[in-house]
Amino acid sequence: DIPVYLPSSLVDFVSRPEGGAVVVFATPAVASTVSVALSQKLRAAGWQAGTSGSWSKAGRRLHLTVEPSAAGSRFRIEF
Repeated sequence: DIPVYLPSSLVDFVSRPEGGAVVVFATPAVASTVSVALSQKLRAAGWQAGTSGSWSKAGRRLHLTVEPSAAGSRFRIEF
């Protein structure tokens, strides 16, 4: 139930030793568009916004980072 911005391509996926994962995607869309869209999708999926990209839902947490890149932007989801 963690939404992904489309169109996007998977850039990296790393399992964290303590559990969870870090997933990085690239998209041709600008960072501000991606940030707004993912925030809306997370809220619609029942996630509650915290501070500085932190989100929570039923005892679960994730951190979202969106950064501009030469080809659009990249977004990183840590959960």
